[in-house]
Amino acid sequence: MCGIMYVGSDNMDTKRLIVDAYLSLVTKEYRTNITVKEICLKADVSRTTFYKYFKDSYNIVEHIFIQDAMYSLEPLVNCDLSSTTIMENWYLSFYRHKEFYLIAIKENGQNSLFDTVLNVVEEYNRKLFKPYASGDDLDYYSYKYSSLQAMLLKKWMIDGMKVKPKEIAKYSLGAIKAKIKTIT
Repeated sequence: MCGIMYVGSDNMDTKRLIVDAYLSLVTKEYRTNITVKEICLKADVSRTTFYKYFKDSYNIVEHIFIQDAMYSLEPLVNCDLSSTTIMENWYLSFYRHKEFYLIAIKENGQNSLFDTVLNVVEEYNRKLFKPYASGDDLDYYSYKYSSLQAMLLKKWMIDGMKVKPKEIAKYSLGAIKAKIKTIT
C-alpha cells in the first residue's frame, strides 16, 4: 500500500485514503493527470469529501512532495548534522514513493511536480538565505538555487535515481555553499 506519514492533522484516515488512491492510479496508469472523479471512485469518497481535503488533483502532488521531502528536512535541520547529511536524507525521502516520482517528474507545465518543487523549495530557500541576503538579492538567490535544486532533482529522477543520494547531495550543495560564502 502507498502510505504517507501525516503531520499535524487530526482526521487523516480519509485524506490518506484519497492520497493512496491517487498514488495507486498514477502508478497503474503512468500519468499524473488523474481526474477528481477517478480519485473519488478509487477511494470510494464523494467529491464533497475530496474537496474538503484538496482543492484539485494537482494539490495532491504538492501534498505528497511536502509530506515526503519537506517535512523530512525539518527535524534534520534542527539537529547538529552536516548539510551533506541533511541533503542526502532529503534525496533519500524520494525513494519512499519512487515509482510515483519517476512518473510525475516527466510531466511538464503548471502544477507539475517540477513546478511544485521549484515553488516549495524557493520558499524554503528564502528562509535559509534570509540571514545572508535581503530584497532583490534574497529573491534572486532563492529562485536561482531552487531552480538548481529542481533541475538537479529532475535529472536525477529522469535518470532513474541511479546516482546515490550522498553524491547528488554533494552536487546540490557545492553550488549553494560557494554562493553563501560569497555573500557573507
